[in-house]
Amino acid sequence: MADQLQTPFFLVWSPTGETPPRKRWPNQMEAEREAERMANRFPGKDFYVVAPTYRVGIGVTVRERFGDDDDMVPF
Repeated sequence: MADQLQTPFFLVWSPTGETPPRKRWPNQMEAEREAERMANRFPGKDFYVVAPTYRVGIGVTVRERFGDDDDMVPF
């Protein structure tokens, strides 16, 4: 099964957060602004901007790569 290339997105995640991130940000700059906003709202907590690189589903096999072919490591 060939990989399907998907549009990348970004999440703001805190390792001490009570709920997993749900909002997908379309670009890194917007996600960084949200991470800064959250850090100001919750002093002492860390917030990370993260982007998925690969997703695998269970049941029907689905493989998706995020980004474009130029971002891939050539090995």
